[in-house]
Amino acid sequence: MKVVSSSSERPNRNTSKVEIFKRIIDQEIASGYEDRAVIGGIDNFIRKWSTELVPMMGEMSGYSVLSYEERKNWVNEVVERFKTKTENSLNLKKQTIVPLDSDLKLPSPISRLKIAGGIRKYIPQLKKLGIYNIEDALYHFPHRHNDFRTIVKVSELKHGFEQSIVATVWESTETRHGNRGRSTSAQAILGDDTGNIKAIWHNQGYLVRSLASGTDIVISGMVKTFKGRHIFESPAYEILSGQESLMHAGRMVPIYPATDKLAVRTIRRIINTSLNIGLDQIIEFMPKAVL
Repeated sequence: MKVVSSSSERPNRNTSKVEIFKRIIDQEIASGYEDRAVIGGIDNFIRKWSTELVPMMGEMSGYSVLSYEERKNWVNEVVERFKTKTENSLNLKKQTIVPLDSDLKLPSPISRLKIAGGIRKYIPQLKKLGIYNIEDALYHFPHRHNDFRTIVKVSELKHGFEQSIVATVWESTETRHGNRGRSTSAQAILGDDTGNIKAIWHNQGYLVRSLASGTDIVISGMVKTFKGRHIFESPAYEILSGQESLMHAGRMVPIYPATDKLAVRTIRRIINTSLNIGLDQIIEFMPKAVL
């Protein structure tokens, strides 16, 4: 009997290590008790998160040294212990939705546009790109697109192809490197109901703050192989909030001309918001018969 719900009922970003471990147990059963359901092995995962796991499952013997039948019994025992101790429901983190200004028109200054985090700090960079009002943003066309429409399960990923996955963050860490450890990178273990994969964002250690355990995320990029395992290096990503359509991953993603101190992701948000406001205001000059 499985100890987690179906993959369609994905945990929110407050998901505990207990819920993540339940997913690992499901994968371990499906893989034939090979101790490959989580990178580093089950024993390592338990040691790392013992403060959360031990109160739920109690003290258990080491898993990696057991035989096939012993591992099977070990897993069955863990499943039974989880069945007798269920967690309290977790509060869903409220999502902040930025309302659109219905009174904005095509000539309205771009400074009046409302996006999460505010737009005023980007005004100098937008002016460098020739974006002064809503209409300018609509005509700031992408110079190319990344095709991230192929969404697969983790177990279906293939080396050397641009692919996307919908997964849950199991754990994330910030690592230091370079001269005196001044540079930082973010690493995350991501999993779905078929397996897990590591993703690394070089020189972007700050991303760890957005990659809390239990966060649902879409990852898109080239799949590489390192030490016999698939890996994503600096992939495009988007946190799933359940409140909006995908913008940065899992679709045909526009790449807009950018400038210093104005990331492509920010431009994409600005133009997407401008399109929602101004697209219906553009007068079509082509006859309907031609269209």
